[in-house]
Amino acid sequence: MPILKKYKPNKYGLNAEDFKTRKEYDKAYEKCQYEDRKSNKRKIRHDKLYNKHYSLKKHYNLNIQEYKKLMNLANYSCEVCGMENKQHLEKYNKPLFVDHNHKTGDIRGMLCSKCNLIEGHLDNLDMPINDYIAKLYEYINKDSAYVKALNKWRKNSRKIKIVKLNRR
Repeated sequence: MPILKKYKPNKYGLNAEDFKTRKEYDKAYEKCQYEDRKSNKRKIRHDKLYNKHYSLKKHYNLNIQEYKKLMNLANYSCEVCGMENKQHLEKYNKPLFVDHNHKTGDIRGMLCSKCNLIEGHLDNLDMPINDYIAKLYEYINKDSAYVKALNKWRKNSRKIKIVKLNRR
């Protein structure tokens, strides 16, 4: 006697008529789901590893042994700021990046994502890096009267708006 008359066919090939109770059927179905998820995790892990090897070969012409040597030479940390690979993995869920020269294709070393981004932007500047850094430092420490007056005005005008809103 079937468990349910309106039971839909499933992707695991389980037939409801083969089980005496609904509980037995559900248990068999869950077991099939578990096995399916388990095999998918293995496949996903394998695909991620394959994709890592493939991208290293495609973008940098590196095999995995050369990549490991490069990480070892960099002491498993960013060569600019010193962030370790473990910290980078925890923070960004990615390993350190392979830094390379886009014009020549030469590999420079290992960088964290922020240092790699900054290096890429500084590399594409039209002015010398020292001039840019000096101007940036000057801008960050800017203390002009105009900026002070603007900030004071913004703070006062916000207070006035709040008071007006509360009066309604």
